[in-house]
Amino acid sequence: MVTGILIFNTYSEDFFSADRYVAKLNQKLKFIKAYSEEVIIVSNVPELLLPHTPLNIRIITEYYKGKGVIGSLHAGLSLSSYPTNIVIHFDTLPDDINLPHVLNRFYSTKSDLILFDPSSLNGIYRKSIVPLLAHALEQESSTHNALEKLN
Repeated sequence: MVTGILIFNTYSEDFFSADRYVAKLNQKLKFIKAYSEEVIIVSNVPELLLPHTPLNIRIITEYYKGKGVIGSLHAGLSLSSYPTNIVIHFDTLPDDINLPHVLNRFYSTKSDLILFDPSSLNGIYRKSIVPLLAHALEQESSTHNALEKLN
């Protein structure tokens, strides 16, 4: 079983005044829902998303405010119902992902994460990394160093 997590930390006053943003949200949700039994959106502006999000999708906020994408990753993984999580940032999504292949590779390894693109946090994560993320966020150490410790 898989949870899809969409990280939405983009903010603009007129964000949803244009149909293209709603279409982009729908595109991301369609991609994630195709491979997930559960979908969570992590956002610190849930009021912008509520009118455009299906009722069966949870919208949550960060526990560690102001910690950026790592804080969002921690919140999403913490409230995920499943051990396997597909994480996608709203502003990025590689177009050429063969997600079934990557999921099979993830299941066949003991890796804590597989990134789709090393320059972003888009990837597949095990929920078991939540304590490591929480420790890094509480210590205000480099969370990227914490991710490097994962196998």
